[in-house]
Amino acid sequence: MCAPPARVHQAYTAEEDAWLWERRHEPAAEVAAALGRGEKSVVARLARLRLPSTSGHARLFHARGGQREGAGAEEEPSKGAPLRPARDCLQRIAHDPSLRSSDFSVGYRDRFRPAALEAPFDAPNEAVRGGERSLVFALPEHRIEFIKYRRRVVWHKGSRTDLVFGSTGQCRIQEVVATYAEWEEDRAAALRRARARASRALSRSLGGKPAGREALAAFGRRVGRVNAGELTAAALAEEALSPAYFGADGDGGGGEPSAGEEKAPVAAVLELVSTLPDERAALREELEAELRGRIASSAARESLRAAREATVSAKQALEGRPPRPSAP
Repeated sequence: MCAPPARVHQAYTAEEDAWLWERRHEPAAEVAAALGRGEKSVVARLARLRLPSTSGHARLFHARGGQREGAGAEEEPSKGAPLRPARDCLQRIAHDPSLRSSDFSVGYRDRFRPAALEAPFDAPNEAVRGGERSLVFALPEHRIEFIKYRRRVVWHKGSRTDLVFGSTGQCRIQEVVATYAEWEEDRAAALRRARARASRALSRSLGGKPAGREALAAFGRRVGRVNAGELTAAALAEEALSPAYFGADGDGGGGEPSAGEEKAPVAAVLELVSTLPDERAALREELEAELRGRIASSAARESLRAAREATVSAKQALEGRPPRPSAP
């Protein structure tokens, strides 16, 4: 049996985060081996470091006043600082001469649709009653879910993200604009890597690259249906771990997993889900929770089956009978 990684279940330090970020484009398996961690752990940590709402991101890019006690552990966004209202952010975008309003868009809830709608910042008001000509200023504030600068979410009500004023301890809009090209490059690289890994896993499981590409495209459409409210996250998680997708046998290019690690196809679907954009943070977290819950249940059932077989084999050995062959 393979030994577990040396630093499994240990919190990431600030030094490890910095080292990991510098090598984010290198193969995850090599980086994990160098850190003494599992490949899945490294992929998940990079996903956390890319998310502005996490303390790891804030510590890596915008540390203030030295390292806090316990900063090596995963933390939730600070609950103390109030989130700057969406209306303040809209006013800032509209009146700051250093910003172009055409670079921004606003996501909002419609009473008759489960998924958030997205409109350009300068969109005319054709839907909300009243004399306001601008759609984003005509919207009731409680319906605004997120604000984006190009592809990057800079304000999000659900995750308490504020990259406009930095009210929750994160960076501000000037830094977002200045570093956008690097952020977009990192995002695109993570997405390519996740899709390639998922495609390899599906191709090996389903019998060839065409089948793998078709299954990956179909899975993407299923995610879209969950976002539109046409399918539940629980139903998609069950499908994802079925033989039609990532539940079939196949190593996805990763070989046999180390102790405590998920099999490569399962790690591939988790990595793929982690690349869902920040405006879909709630969907991403719900899917991850559903997948991990089913993975844990499946592992528990497998452990119980193996224990029962071992008990039966031991009893048969004591009675002098040959052990019964294990189920395939």
